[in-house]
Amino acid sequence: MDFWLGNFLSALEEAGLREETNVVIVADHGTKDTEGQVTSKVTNFVSGESIEKACDSGSYMHFAVADGFSVDEVVANLSSWEGVDVYKKEDIPDRFAFRDSDLVLDVLLVSQGEELVNQDWAYRQAFMPLPVPGMDGREKKPLSIHT
Repeated sequence: MDFWLGNFLSALEEAGLREETNVVIVADHGTKDTEGQVTSKVTNFVSGESIEKACDSGSYMHFAVADGFSVDEVVANLSSWEGVDVYKKEDIPDRFAFRDSDLVLDVLLVSQGEELVNQDWAYRQAFMPLPVPGMDGREKKPLSIHT
């Protein structure tokens, strides 16, 4: 975040717009004390080569299984991860609002509370470096504050 904000502010400065621009930073994820929580890499349970692309980390992550790998086999391997629920896309429970979205990838990992799912930067090419609209299962179109 610091890197991208720094680049943005530098670009405003170079364009002569820094003094005329108000920058407001908001977040949709509250902070939480992580004492007692454990963070584990997804690649502790599956090969990094089996992940084509992935989105998010922390309380949940979803990813596409790479060609040549079986979704069922990847899910079976991930199912040994204590403290994390693992779902194939078609088995995602109705309680998740994005269940039927075309934007949700093959496998969903959801923390049960103590265990956090994390990326493995050795395979960073598979992990999305920036949020991609719709990758979280929501619609791609921007929401209006006027409705």
